[in-house]
Order: sequence, then structure tokens, then C-alpha cells
Amino acid sequence: MGFVAIICLILFVAFLLIYQMMRGGKDTTMRTLNVEARFFLTLARPLISAAIQMNRTLGLDQNSNVIKANKQHLDAAGVLEMDGEELMAAREVTAVVLGLFTLGILGSIAGTIFSPHPWMGALIMFCFGLNYPILKIQQRARQRKEKIFEELPYVIDLISLAIEAGLDFKMAVERLVAFSEPSPLMEELKVFHQDLDLGATMEEALQNMGERIDILAFFSFVESIVQATTLGIDVSSTLRAQSEQMRVAVYQDLEKAANATPVLILFPTVFCIFPPLLIILMAPIIIRFQEFAKFFGPNKGLTP
Repeated sequence: MGFVAIICLILFVAFLLIYQMMRGGKDTTMRTLNVEARFFLTLARPLISAAIQMNRTLGLDQNSNVIKANKQHLDAAGVLEMDGEELMAAREVTAVVLGLFTLGILGSIAGTIFSPHPWMGALIMFCFGLNYPILKIQQRARQRKEKIFEELPYVIDLISLAIEAGLDFKMAVERLVAFSEPSPLMEELKVFHQDLDLGATMEEALQNMGERIDILAFFSFVESIVQATTLGIDVSSTLRAQSEQMRVAVYQDLEKAANATPVLILFPTVFCIFPPLLIILMAPIIIRFQEFAKFFGPNKGLTP
């Protein structure tokens, strides 16, 4: 029982770690982990450190493709507090804990762990625990991209107004970040400004931000800014044109979502609303036919 209690505690910590890491709140940005997530990450640190050391012995270090892919997912989701090795270790810890917990539960139900059914259940939960964190991160990355895509035209307009007021592009971004509410795009602009302070060129900082955001419209924005800076074209007019194009793209996406709404409503209407209505309408008719069948039955009116 003590072993089962320890496994349950580790499982509870692992799930809270993943949940708190992926959850977004009103008082936290998409890039910052909250206090609870930091606490549970510290609590699970020994298990994660052991998993990292095991992965390094197996060749899964920072240069491996799997770790690089995990890092890309984290950057797209805006989670900088973890690297690719820590995410891989968290996935493995969650998978092992879920597998052992399922094996113990199904083994206690079956009376033995040597039956194939507990091992099949443990394998299924192991695969689920290995893929669940990365699926949640991808979901968070999609939500973050949608927020950035919706906010980007208005931010570009503000930067264009600041440049027309006499500021350069770097100062405009700095003022915008300083006086704006926290958001995913503001966090990316803050990192962009930090890259410039560390000595990166404008083109390099923009390219790095484009790779983190991974939005097609933003890549065109980066190319336009780089060309305007290189050729000496007015940056404010370029930004204004880019904001108009992005705003049109946002409205087109909204129109597509609105046009897809009737199709989405069709499925619950056909499968959830029509059957109960059909039962309500047809039930009295069926009952009345049964009464008529009893009244006009073959034994009706016969005397013994």
C-alpha cells in the first residue's frame, strides 16, 4: 500500500505539473509559468534530472533532432522556462508514472500483474502520458498564434504612428512594450528588443522573432521591414501597408469561420435535436396505433 501511495503522489504531482504548465490565466502571460507550476516543477526536479541524465547517456542531448523539435514546440507555445531536454524528461516521467499506476490498478483488479490485460492497459497509458504534454503544448501554441495574428495589425499601426512622430523602429518598439498590457506579442517584442540590446542586428532579431512566432503574415512583415531598412524606403508607409494587408487577412479568416458555423451546427442538430423531437412527435401516434390494434384484434368481441 505504501508503494501505491507513493505512485499516486507522483502521479498527482506530474499531472499538476503538466496542467499548470499549459494553463493560461488572466493574470499571467502565455510565456510565464505561474507560482504553482514553478512549485511542482521544483518538486518533480529530481525525477526530471534523472531522466535527463539517462537521455544524455542514450544520445538525446541538445543536438539531437528530438530535443530540437521539443524546443521548437516550447518556443511556439511561449514557454521559455523549460528547454527541450526538460520537456522530454517531463514526458517520460509522466508516461512511466501513468504506466506504473495503471499496471498497479489493473493488476490489483485482476489479482496478478502477470496477466496480459494489465500490461496492455499500462502500455496504452504509457503512450498517452508520452504524447499528452506535447499535444497540450501544440494546442497552446495554436491559441497563442491566433492571439498574435489578431493583435499584429493594430500593433503595427501603433509602431507606424510612433515612427511618424519621430522615433526610430527600436525606440518605437521599446515605448510600445513599456506602455502596453502583457500579451504574447508584447512578450515577443520584448525579447526582440533584448536581442537588439545584446548586439544582434535588426534583421537577425526580426528573423529570430519570426521563427519563434511561425506565422506566414509575420514573415512577410519581416521581409518588408528588412527591405525598407536596406533600401532606405519610408518605414512608416511600409508598416501601414502591411497592417492593412494583415487586417484584411484577419477579416477573411473571420468570414471563413462564420461561413463554417452552419455546417458545424448541422451535426448536433441532426444527431442531438432531431431524434428527441422525432420521438416526441411519433410516440403518441405509435401509442394510438397500439390501442387501435388491441381494439380491432382477433379476440375482440368473442365470448367464451
